[in-house]
Amino acid sequence: MNEMKIPDESDWEDFDPRSSIDTDDCHYYYFGKSNSEMRESFERNVVLCGNGLRFMPIKPFQYYVLGFRDYVLNMGVEIWGRSDAASVYLNVILNVLEKKPAFVIPIFDQLKDSINYVAENQALYDADQAIYGSFIERRKKIFQLAGQH
Repeated sequence: MNEMKIPDESDWEDFDPRSSIDTDDCHYYYFGKSNSEMRESFERNVVLCGNGLRFMPIKPFQYYVLGFRDYVLNMGVEIWGRSDAASVYLNVILNVLEKKPAFVIPIFDQLKDSINYVAENQALYDADQAIYGSFIERRKKIFQLAGQH
């Protein structure tokens, strides 16, 4: 998958943003925005925006999870919330793999280096294991579900 376009109305087909508060937030924050535009939203509320990825149709998910990946990898150590960002990133991938593997498998090659980096640098993200659990263990589950042993 090379350069992807911003998901348009047809990519959100069969998506009802009014079906729940989660889908409404997801559509509100993401629809029609580029990944570079989403950076500001991630900085304001990474937990809400990151978790919103779980409620998207396939094309928007595949586009925006790559933007979230870039945000998590390039956010800098001075950013408040970096521990939440790293944890949410791994959780979203794990959750979507568990429930909708066809969303993740086609782009997994574009995600695996970032998954490894985040898992191996939990301390860099200031993500205390007592609070966030083990990123290494989460990575193991992700790779098992993706068929990457």
